[in-house]
Amino acid sequence: METAIRKPPWSVRSKKIISDPYPAPAPVPSQIKGWNPMSTNSGPSRLPADNHHPHFGETLNQSQRVRKSMPSSDRNLPAGFLTSPARSSSRHLSKGKGREHAEQTHASNSNMYFSNPIERPSQSFSGGLPLSPPSSPFAGNIENSSQKQVSTSINNEVDDNGVDFDMLDGTQADAKDAAPEEVEEAELLNWSIYLHQTILRHTASSSNLSTFHMLMQAMPLQSLPHSSVETYSSASARILDVLSIASTRDEWTYTVRTVCISMLQIAGLLVAVNSIPALTALFSLLTCLTCTIPSFSPVLVSIRKDESDEDSPAEIVSIFCTIVQNFFTLFKDTKAEIDPDVASLARENMDLFESLCWQLPSDLESCLTLIVRSPQVFTILLDASQPPWLLERSARLLVWLSARKSLFRVLLSFPEPEIPNGNMADFTKLPHIEALCSLLVDTSRGGPEITSMKESILTFFSMLSQSHLDALTILVESRTLVPSLVAYLTHSSTPLWEDDDLLRSSPSLASSTLRTINQTLFLLYMLIFGPEAAFNLRHKLQVTPSRQFNGITHMFIVTLGRLSYTDPPEWIAAKDKVELEHIAEMARELLDLVVEGPEGDSVWATYQEGPEQESEADDDEVEARRLDANEI
Repeated sequence: METAIRKPPWSVRSKKIISDPYPAPAPVPSQIKGWNPMSTNSGPSRLPADNHHPHFGETLNQSQRVRKSMPSSDRNLPAGFLTSPARSSSRHLSKGKGREHAEQTHASNSNMYFSNPIERPSQSFSGGLPLSPPSSPFAGNIENSSQKQVSTSINNEVDDNGVDFDMLDGTQADAKDAAPEEVEEAELLNWSIYLHQTILRHTASSSNLSTFHMLMQAMPLQSLPHSSVETYSSASARILDVLSIASTRDEWTYTVRTVCISMLQIAGLLVAVNSIPALTALFSLLTCLTCTIPSFSPVLVSIRKDESDEDSPAEIVSIFCTIVQNFFTLFKDTKAEIDPDVASLARENMDLFESLCWQLPSDLESCLTLIVRSPQVFTILLDASQPPWLLERSARLLVWLSARKSLFRVLLSFPEPEIPNGNMADFTKLPHIEALCSLLVDTSRGGPEITSMKESILTFFSMLSQSHLDALTILVESRTLVPSLVAYLTHSSTPLWEDDDLLRSSPSLASSTLRTINQTLFLLYMLIFGPEAAFNLRHKLQVTPSRQFNGITHMFIVTLGRLSYTDPPEWIAAKDKVELEHIAEMARELLDLVVEGPEGDSVWATYQEGPEQESEADDDEVEARRLDANEI
């Protein structure tokens, strides 16, 4: 009766929680056994070697703590159930067969599910033995009534040799045993091999054949004399010969020079026969070599058209000018469809010379002067009938040239055939400066490319004005530069004050417009207040010759008056309002050079009127009534 009503212990009922039968415990890994193989005493977590096997629920003595290997199937249990006790450095009796047998057979499910994890103390590790890998399982704990006392005893028995080991999820980290990080020295790039690979593997974006393969097939034998055909063939053969030799570093200069001379000979012959696809691929290859090999561009530019003449121009610059004169005029016919092959050649041509301007050392800057002095080159590039993308690239090329301070005299001079014979050159009518000013004030075309072109024009003038005082003087004396800046400033700022819908709907466009206003105003301020002599701005605005500058004085007063006295529009961003407030003082100084006294007070009063008075008449009528441009 008593047996019938007896309930099974809780530890037995808890087995139902586990869905699968509990597997047999795994043997202790050899790595754990090898932690201290020389010791004859067992650790504090070991059971004494006896033949007594405790049953479930039987209380163990304080010294009889069982170390149980964690079966592999328990690795999927939550982390809170997988506890790992701290190891003590105290020594006990050696492990016997009975102890090992007890280790493998003694497993208490009740202790597994109801034991509280003992706080893990820092461990010291003696003997210099390797640590177990992260995958090594650690035995769980058996909870007893004196667990707290055992934990305290373990903490007190731990040896501290000055090195702590943290245990995280059954792993140990030993900072001293960590292998030192090896730093491998990077191999120096073999430029000869790179040159060889680039020449033979390069393929232009507009072609399916490799560039060198195309060059070998591009020469039409029937269109040139026999001597030119032999020159083309020998140039191609020299490139292959010099690349086939395993060049050392001492032969690098010879290799590059041979390649450059041969490629320039091929380019000259391709221009003569108008082989546009092959020429495009060759220029693409030269651009790649110029951008990736530092010593390539100086050698390429140092090769002259006539090696016996020191004043002879660079061959690559001469080829560039010839291509502009022969092919870029085809774009000026707006009615004809642009040949895509010619457009690709133009882009590769501009890419090559932008890379040369970027990579060329300062002692070879004079080789670029032929671009400006060659007749009709910039006249063709800056023609208003050219497509927007070519105008943008041409203006950007001028920016790269203006970055070379030694070229400012060439950039502010006439091309050689256009210099007047026996007369002083009139630097107020430089052809490319006039062309740039005309493009700046042209409002018939728009778009991102035109906007980028105008930004490059402003940058070009800013770079030149900072290069030398003589350059600043020539720019100020130009008949069209200052009026063009005033007109462009008016065209850029008017949409801002008239609450243009496009600007209101695009904060980024409004910020970009404000940056353009700031750049233009700063350039105008720098030109006027830069020269040492006093500059009569009022007279400059009144003597403008061109029809496109009619009423330029009125435009100046209205635009500078708005920038000086009008509050920023409410719809622009806060940072843009701050920028407008910062440029107001600069605009006011420029305005005082043209209007003063009662006229200046009238301008101030125009932009201080309240909304009731502004509603009586249109803003333009009020400005026209107060600011009569003819009387000024």
